[in-house]
Order: sequence, then structure tokens, then C-alpha cells
Amino acid sequence: MKLRRGLVPTVKPPRLRRGWFDDRSHVERLEDRVLLAAEPMLQVSRPDPEEPLSSANVVMEALGRQSVSRSVADVLAAATRIDLSKPASQNAQLSSRDRLLELNASLQNLVLDLGTGDDRVTLLQEQDGRLRVSRDGGGGDGLYELVFARPTGWLAIDGGSGADQVVLGSLDLGAASLLVQGESIQLGAADKIQAGGSVLLGAESTASSEEEEVSQAAEISIEGSVVAGGALVLDARVAAAVTLVGEVPLALTDLSLSTRASAWIGADATITAASVEVVALTENRVVVDKAAAGGVVQVTADQVTLAGVAGGASITITAADSGQPGDDAQPGGLVIEALDRSRFSVVLDTADSLASAVAEAFGLKGFD
Repeated sequence: MKLRRGLVPTVKPPRLRRGWFDDRSHVERLEDRVLLAAEPMLQVSRPDPEEPLSSANVVMEALGRQSVSRSVADVLAAATRIDLSKPASQNAQLSSRDRLLELNASLQNLVLDLGTGDDRVTLLQEQDGRLRVSRDGGGGDGLYELVFARPTGWLAIDGGSGADQVVLGSLDLGAASLLVQGESIQLGAADKIQAGGSVLLGAESTASSEEEEVSQAAEISIEGSVVAGGALVLDARVAAAVTLVGEVPLALTDLSLSTRASAWIGADATITAASVEVVALTENRVVVDKAAAGGVVQVTADQVTLAGVAGGASITITAADSGQPGDDAQPGGLVIEALDRSRFSVVLDTADSLASAVAEAFGLKGFD
């Protein structure tokens, strides 16, 4: 190669390779923005700022996320509560026709209790603007249906202790906020919710069992449109506590655990809110204590923890007004979090009297 004075040869990489480097740099910058925007789950602080940084002067605190139900519990503590498993005699403002209740008042905060059964209900809006809770598809045969005016503050549906499914139709709640609690919550693709306040959807399934086969599910699915002046929260939680205690030697313990916590915004969904949180949490606790001493313990766990937004969905984060004079409206954020904090413990106590007897029978030593 001949070089002229003052000229430096340059070699350009192939176009494909240069494009690969550009794409990689874009991805790395995006990852940096995501990491910087993420709130750390472990907060580290120094109690005495005047003392040097040392192990004795460092406090680590794991941040927990409050469930939807606890976040508004104080607000709804004094709300009017209507139990849909009971007749109109429970409240003087109710009237009835067969299995249909009518609430003859406009309230600030209203809680609708679905009772202790396994129910499937639909919340929708009638042509006259009133809201209606109806039994859906034969589910909730023990429930009364209810027609009522929309509240001005909060409308809450409390699934109670049963395994409940709540289907949301198109709703215009005015300035009010909506809270729904049940094991399954759905908004169809053709339906739209409008609320001047927040829309909080909490699916929670908890169980305490001593059985060898356990199945739990908490699911939220948004396929339609939500327009909220406040926050939109999808919070799905599963917590199964399974404890098996046994002292039978040379036995087979076969534990099967299947759980699903799912919070999902579908591909056709359109969301406008001051902030959006999509959270799924699994907190299973499994303890097998002294089970099958000297035998076999088999634990099979199928745990799904899913939180996400499908490709094609539209999410618009608006500025939220703090309500304080002089404060400028601040844009909210988008949080997507799926977390599994399950714990499994299997204890075989070889010092147990039955296990020792078996060991002696087989001539084994060193089990004391």
C-alpha cells in the first residue's frame, strides 16, 4: 500500500457490522435508563451520618409492596356496605323486587360485598346511567342483583372469602374511583372504563392447607380501554401455605403445588392514567416436617408469576395534579413487576423414635 504524506488510510467496517454496533449501543443506553429509573428493592441507610461507614453503622431494609386492599382500607372503613347475599332488610335505603335490590340514594363511598360463596358477577352501566351488579352465567345463584346510582367518591366490590370472578363492562364513573377485589377480574376488548379517580384491581388468592395437592390462582386481564384521572393498578397475588406433618417411616410423600399469579394488559388495550402499575407476586410457604422419615419426599411445584403488557397495547401516562397550591403537575410512571418469594422446607428428623427403630432394624449406626 502506498501512502501519501499527510493522509491516513481509513478502513470502514462492513455496513452490517456497523449497524450491529449501533443497535447494541442503543440497547445498552436503554438498559441504563431502565436501571436508573428502577426503585431499588433493598434500601441502604446510615443511622448516624457523623460516624464512619462501617458494618455497625449500616441498616438494610427490604421494601415490601402493599396490596391494593390495604392501600384504601382506611378510606372505605366508614363507607356504606351492602351484602349482596342478604335481603333488603339489611339497609333502610334498599328496596327489592324478587332477587333485584335497588339502592335509593346517591352515596359518597359504597362497598358491595359478594359474601362467602364462589360467585361470578358482572358490573355494567344501564341506559339511564345507573350501575348494575348482576349474576353472570349462572354463577352466584345465592346473590341478589343490585341497581344503584354511581357514588361520588369510591365504588368497591369486595369478593369476600369465596373464589369470585368479576367481569367489568363499560362504565362511566364520573369523578369517582373504582376498587375491585376477587380471584379473577376481566375487562373485555369491547369495554371501556372512565373514572376521574383511580382504578385499582386486586386479585388475591390465599389458602392454608394440609393436603398433598393444592391449586390456587389470581388473575387480572385488561383487553379493553381504561381512562383514569388517577392511578391504574393491577395487583395479582397468590399465597399458599402448605404444612405436612407425619411420622410414618418408609412412606412416600408426594406433594403437588400449582399456583398462578397473573396481571396482564392485552395487545388491544388502550390505557390513559396518571400512573400504571402491573404487579404479580407469589409467596408460597411449603413445610414438610418429619414426613416420610426414612422414606421419600417428592415435591412438585408449578408456579407461574406473570406481569406484563402485550405488544400493540397503547399506554399514555398523564400528569397528575398534587392538589397543593403552587405545585406543578408531575408525570407519573409505569411499573411492571413480577416477583416470586416462595420458600420450601423439608425436614427429616433422624432422631425421631420411629426413624431410630427402623435404623436399628436395618442394622444402621450413627443415627442418634
